[in-house]
Amino acid sequence: MASLLRVSSGRILGDFDVRFRTEEDASEFPDALRPEILRKRLQCGRGISLSLLLKLLKRCCILLRDSENLVTVEAPCVVFGDLHGQLHDFLKMYDAIGQPPSATNRFLFLGDYVDRGEFSVELITFILALKLSYPEHVVLLRGNHECEEITSYYGFMDDCVSRYGRIVYDHFLSIFNAMPMAAVLKTDYGSWFCVHGGLPPTGIEEGIENLNRLDRFQEPDPYHKDAQHVCLFDMLWADPLDCTEYCDMTNTERDCFKSDEMAWLDNESRGCSHVYGVQPLKKFLSTNNLRGVLRGHEFQEDGIGRHFHHEELKKLVMPNGDIASPLPPVLTIFSASNYCGRDGNTGAFVKFGMDSSSVDIARFDPVEDDVIDSFLEQGKLEQELEEEEEKRQLSMNQQQTRTADSTNEASPSQLMSSTSSSMMRKVSSRRVGSVDSVKMNSFHEASYLIKSFMGVNSKTTLLKKAKLYEQYKLKSSGETRKKAHSKQLWKWAKAKLKQNSAGRFKLQHQFKDLMMKKLVLKVTKKKIKGNSQRSTSELKPSFRENILQTQIVEAHDLSVLNKNELRAVHLCYDMWDISSSCEVTDDDLVTFYNELGGSDEEISEENKQDQPLYEEMADVVRILAADSFHITASDFLQYAVVMKELEKQKNVPIVGEGEGEGEGEGSAKEEEGEEEELRTTSVFAGWEIGWVANDAVDKGGSFYYSKDGVSIWDLPTDVPKMTDWEAVLDPTSTDVYYYNLIDGSVSWDAADIH
Repeated sequence: MASLLRVSSGRILGDFDVRFRTEEDASEFPDALRPEILRKRLQCGRGISLSLLLKLLKRCCILLRDSENLVTVEAPCVVFGDLHGQLHDFLKMYDAIGQPPSATNRFLFLGDYVDRGEFSVELITFILALKLSYPEHVVLLRGNHECEEITSYYGFMDDCVSRYGRIVYDHFLSIFNAMPMAAVLKTDYGSWFCVHGGLPPTGIEEGIENLNRLDRFQEPDPYHKDAQHVCLFDMLWADPLDCTEYCDMTNTERDCFKSDEMAWLDNESRGCSHVYGVQPLKKFLSTNNLRGVLRGHEFQEDGIGRHFHHEELKKLVMPNGDIASPLPPVLTIFSASNYCGRDGNTGAFVKFGMDSSSVDIARFDPVEDDVIDSFLEQGKLEQELEEEEEKRQLSMNQQQTRTADSTNEASPSQLMSSTSSSMMRKVSSRRVGSVDSVKMNSFHEASYLIKSFMGVNSKTTLLKKAKLYEQYKLKSSGETRKKAHSKQLWKWAKAKLKQNSAGRFKLQHQFKDLMMKKLVLKVTKKKIKGNSQRSTSELKPSFRENILQTQIVEAHDLSVLNKNELRAVHLCYDMWDISSSCEVTDDDLVTFYNELGGSDEEISEENKQDQPLYEEMADVVRILAADSFHITASDFLQYAVVMKELEKQKNVPIVGEGEGEGEGEGSAKEEEGEEEELRTTSVFAGWEIGWVANDAVDKGGSFYYSKDGVSIWDLPTDVPKMTDWEAVLDPTSTDVYYYNLIDGSVSWDAADIH
């Protein structure tokens, strides 16, 4: 699609003609935008001038707009996965490849260039410079992070606006909307469908050529009025079923895994889109005569994820049952090593030659912090020298333009120089110190806005605020701490039975068959291997925000939080949510504050009364959680609203003498001796509630707490604990919930007692 150019008509002043742009209209390519020159500045953390960046963005936007939604790429080709602002990782790969893009060395990017990493602006600038320098040999596909919603949440927007202003960010959004959605990589041994996320349920049933009929120049929208356009969103967000445990499945489970029941599942790991299974993949490859799918979108510990790789699945899915394929039917490429500065993973890229024997998967370790620090120090020195030279030039200009004018207005050259200097200082001063010291920058910046009333910036302050929040809740309910705690224990036990500790993952409950329940949960709730409990899938921000907005208790006015505070609450909850389940556990909190590091606040003698009442994160969960053994998003927002209201009423006592605790002074003394007992009886910390029937009493029986074979509270320790059937009483009703543990699954029912 040729772009238009407005030119003077030459007839009268201010009269213009509009015509198509030609090659003769192109201005000379600026040397400063050539990749080999640009790299020297960017790798040192130094940006380029606003005018030069805008020139780059405008030219690249014209290039990208001329592309189809579905582009074709010929091998040889190097394919890169998610990069997420990790410039030095990409430069390490670029050097390993050994030559710039060319007809014998094309570059194909699968999206997610920005967010999370510390050098997002620098990385996307360098990649766009490659596209501008080698337009026929560099292909940039769109990722799910290349949109306004995600970049405004995960840092790229803030980076652009703080350094260059909103105009640059808006130009980047135009570029994101212009990026192609998918590519077909052609080799002598077959073609591969390249996309950021995966397959859409609708929109390309008749073939991938239908993609070119859709208008991609817009924000991806899962609720688009035209259902055909929803496929553009799904291509950015969809994931394949998790096949890592296929080898350990029984024959019955394997049959279910390959069935139509597992064709399309809700993508609960991300809160949007779908998970695609064997049957849709088989049909897609057959319809479009493809060998497989190349994608990014998912974290991979060794940089590469092989999906449907078992010989049975390859024989079923691949065209003509091709089990000799050099790659699995679906290959995930993740190029950001040591993701977010904490995962320790390797990165990878894939080189496709002309034949099947020349498919090469290259992996690399993270760039050392010391190497990056040395670049930043070099950039700092270069910046200082450049500013000194700028000051010298400014001084010379002032002497030449000094007049007797009493207004002493600055000349245009002075204003331009001053603006440039200010921008460059901002660029150079944004990174000081090692990468380790900034890996939690997002949390620190968000917590700065809300730490005065929420106390999330350290473990000690959080425990202090939890104490105040508990006092507020006790005053509102008129209950004692013991009574409130006891009721919460029962709620947790009941919630555990219903949810089976699956957090927000409820899809398995749609299936009646116990085996299907387990299988669905296994293939949709993906976790990082090893000791970490974090999910491999990133939750869509609006999913959490919708929960926050729809579940918040109506008794509180959400407007008490300003826009920045509300966004900070969202971001802090996201950082807490290690498992990406939208429901935070005490393990999440312990893991997070261990990763956060730093020393907790010391409690002075005069502030002893403000010291935390509790010491464990399990107590924070108990206090903040309303109806579950997790802190839900709505729990966290309610906590934020209440604490902001209390902060505004600082001088109003939360709990007055003789009130709020329910029973006055005697109750306070009694509870003081019970605190240790309360701390050690949390159901979710290992204690279970058991039920023993009493044959002497019709429908009668007793409940007890047990842990490690020891029973406490109302029953002697020699009462047997039933091994098959157990039950829980809901103290707020007359329901007894019976449940049976079968292969780790829970079936449950209810009966009335009187």
